[in-house]
Amino acid sequence: MALVPFLSPNYRAFIFVLLYGAMNFPNSIAVFLWQSYFADIFSPGEREQYLSIRNSISTIAGTATTLIAGFLLTTLSKSKSQLIAIYQLIFVLAFVFGLLEVVTLLMHKNKKTSFAEISTEGNRISISFLKTLPKQREYLVFIVTVIIFHFTWQMGWPLFLTYEVDYLHTNEFWASIISTINGLAMAFGYRFWGKFSKKHGNSIALTIAAIGMSFAPFMYAMSTKINHVAYFVVITGLSVSGTLLLLINSLYEVAPRENRTSYIAFYNLVTNITLVIAPWVGMRLYQFTTIRTALVIVGILRFISGLLFILRYKRA
Repeated sequence: MALVPFLSPNYRAFIFVLLYGAMNFPNSIAVFLWQSYFADIFSPGEREQYLSIRNSISTIAGTATTLIAGFLLTTLSKSKSQLIAIYQLIFVLAFVFGLLEVVTLLMHKNKKTSFAEISTEGNRISISFLKTLPKQREYLVFIVTVIIFHFTWQMGWPLFLTYEVDYLHTNEFWASIISTINGLAMAFGYRFWGKFSKKHGNSIALTIAAIGMSFAPFMYAMSTKINHVAYFVVITGLSVSGTLLLLINSLYEVAPRENRTSYIAFYNLVTNITLVIAPWVGMRLYQFTTIRTALVIVGILRFISGLLFILRYKRA
């Protein structure tokens, strides 16, 4: 990406989009391998605690990085060429930190534990793997619930951005404020939900967090100024952090130890499929109605899908 500005202007945009899309392929693999790695090295009673700590640290680091990058881009660049140069520098630094992460991971030495995955020849997503899903009833019910929830969750993403840009007329200043507040709320939320789920159980905690996310579309629909978003983004950050953490915790609970990586990979596969479709459905809903009507509908659907987690727990 840092080399893109040196290319011909006719190809820059195309190559940049191509690189951005290609980046998601190894990133998707890394996500579910991280999830599988956590399941192997931490016992079921420790996963919630250490996963919440890891997520809190990464969220704080990500928020700090965003603020620093935003500061560099807005204060040090006096022209378009300087702005591009700073972007290139940041891309190079990101590459260096990526290499450091690889080196750090290679330094880990894992010990075989009694809860580590048992891998067999069937440890891949295939037709035979799909045929075994009905036998894993608890996992299958969880996956169906997750598909419905992710679909309603992802429907709202383009609506929020559209509302902020076209109706609330946001700018870089407010975007950084909202991002910072959201990041701090999520960092706190990971630790809070980790303790809450350990005391009350994943299903209750996940239902509360998921229902909390359903308030965001309603609050957006009531907002008339961009600073209103900053007021309620704390609730959004707390709810999203809880949902992200508790979904993984619930996945660990229902995924069998044998060929666990395949079950985690399948979870990521179906949520990525909904990610392709749901935002388009959300925008089509907006085109057929109004932005506020679409937000209210998404909020209602999110609320219903959140309730499915507690129903899943009772019927599983």
